[in-house]
Amino acid sequence: MSAHGRSVRLFLDNGKVTGLVTAEIMNWTGIILTGPRALLPLAVKQYPLACTGVYLLRGDSDESGLPQIYVGETDDFARRMTEHEPKPNMEFWTHFTLIFSKDPYLTKAHVTWLEAELISGLREARLCTLSNGNDGRPAKLPAADLADMRTFFEEVRLLLPVIGFDLLRMPLAAPPAQGTGTNPSGPAQTTNLPQTETDIATLSLIMRSNTMGIAGKALETADEFVVLADSIGTLQMLESFSPALRLRRVQALETGLITPVGQTHFRLTGNMSFKSPSAASQFLWGTSRNGKTDWLPADSGTPYGTSKSLQRGGLAKSAEGAALPVGDAPAVSSCAARIETACSDETPAPFPPERTTPI
Repeated sequence: MSAHGRSVRLFLDNGKVTGLVTAEIMNWTGIILTGPRALLPLAVKQYPLACTGVYLLRGDSDESGLPQIYVGETDDFARRMTEHEPKPNMEFWTHFTLIFSKDPYLTKAHVTWLEAELISGLREARLCTLSNGNDGRPAKLPAADLADMRTFFEEVRLLLPVIGFDLLRMPLAAPPAQGTGTNPSGPAQTTNLPQTETDIATLSLIMRSNTMGIAGKALETADEFVVLADSIGTLQMLESFSPALRLRRVQALETGLITPVGQTHFRLTGNMSFKSPSAASQFLWGTSRNGKTDWLPADSGTPYGTSKSLQRGGLAKSAEGAALPVGDAPAVSSCAARIETACSDETPAPFPPERTTPI
């Protein structure tokens, strides 16, 4: 499907992004209102919140390092927020996001379905800690209503990142291998939304360390770096391993996004997105790494960083014919074959002795 532009309307209630913000799309009946907890009384006064809708409460999680989210539905936002206020388990949230309709046609069944979809999407994305004790109760809607709500949900997914709630993003699925029609990385998490050209990976990369038994495959998109399922990393965590990535690895182990392979390694069971190639390398190695030298384009022996420099200098085309020498880097076809072997081997090579921090 071809990518096309969308127009989003934002209104800053007090002229600042730190205040109340509403987000809308032209010809869409929905509206999203978000703001800090301290401004909820003001929101109740200024907006018609005695209506049916879905809400998300967001705060910080001390245990996992990920945002903590609670998803709920109500037929009266003002009353429901008042009910939550005295509950000890609801003290965590610092910001609210309310999703409702500008017309009166959003029913209890509609928002119950929407609540369940939001909970399911957040659980699958694994970018937050959910405070919900259940997965919601997806209502059975007539076919016409279900089609309308799916469209409504797609617009919600489009708007949430615009207002800073980028927790429903799904790891990119690997494109089918040429000539096979299958996904070389196995099952991957995908969204229900069609992919556009801007969603498709722009660069396929590989990484291999025979000494450490690490083998990774990744895709780079316009705004993220995705490590693919079945990549192998080391369970060791050295002192230089960043606290944020350390917490993310522990969280991934707890949720099953990565699973141990023997006593020394782990395997990704799904795709994981990172903000940079270095963050992806550090996650697999358990220590400080330079992703620009760790990752190699799958069709070239030139390190990722060198390839990017050539592209920026307008020399990428002339470099296609012959890869630059990279020490004793193996041939790409051989390297890719060894990665496949490592990803299917349940007994990776042991580590050399190093000082590590146990999980």
